[in-house]
Amino acid sequence: SIYFTKAGRAGLFRFRQDDGEVETVLPDLPASSWNDWGLAGEFLAWSDESGIWLGKLLQPGSARLIHPRPSQVVGLSVGVSSDGSRLYASYTDDVEIDLATTEFRP
Repeated sequence: SIYFTKAGRAGLFRFRQDDGEVETVLPDLPASSWNDWGLAGEFLAWSDESGIWLGKLLQPGSARLIHPRPSQVVGLSVGVSSDGSRLYASYTDDVEIDLATTEFRP
């Protein structure tokens, strides 16, 4: 499958290569997060105006806020490791870019 977002529209979509159908797999991904998300296996991370979120793709309501959005950030990009144990984030402000990784424990 190919996962994608649409600028200005809420949701994460999947193009199924076997039958050519497009379906919405996460309708509540904010439209503001269309370019700030990462998918690995069953795990999806995204950022919005409140912070960085991590959830399971096919489990609605599983998302949890991992970190509040840092103040004075111009850009915030995220990714997630294939096993969901690490989140990668890139913060951009007016002067520099910071990279961070964190490990999650149950």
